[in-house]
Amino acid sequence: MMPTDNYGGECGTISPKTGFLNNCGYNGAFEALNYIHGGELIRPTSSTKAVGDLRLFDQSEFFNNKPKLASMDESGFVYIPTACKNGTQCALHVAFHGCTQNRETYADMYPMKGGYLEVAELNNIIILFPQIAKTASNPHACWDYWGYLNIMFVCKMTCCTNN
Repeated sequence: MMPTDNYGGECGTISPKTGFLNNCGYNGAFEALNYIHGGELIRPTSSTKAVGDLRLFDQSEFFNNKPKLASMDESGFVYIPTACKNGTQCALHVAFHGCTQNRETYADMYPMKGGYLEVAELNNIIILFPQIAKTASNPHACWDYWGYLNIMFVCKMTCCTNN
């Protein structure tokens, strides 16, 4: 679940009707991005609008045109803030959706309602939202945090967490 400050089901509940986004009076996207960027970001207000472009992009080119073999959707989303379209140097953030929060299940709800776009617009951050697809081995479209794609996942994870 993703906490927001303006959209979703009641905080602390399981809210499939709102894409597992919960209105907790807490902007989880801002807090995460602000932490990652050193605490210097501008906080969106209720009147902040994301006026940049949320676009679909072709993910299949990164998977030899066979994205389903890696449990990836053919398309992902990218948000490009207004200033970033005009040559301003911008940061890049990759936002991973949770299980079932993918495009196939909830269209663009996670990018549009999760709180990222407003933060991105105010702070010149391009947000990449890669998308997982449902497969027989991954029926909930989760990122591979348990190793469904490769038994070597545990070794890779151990390498990363031990450093």
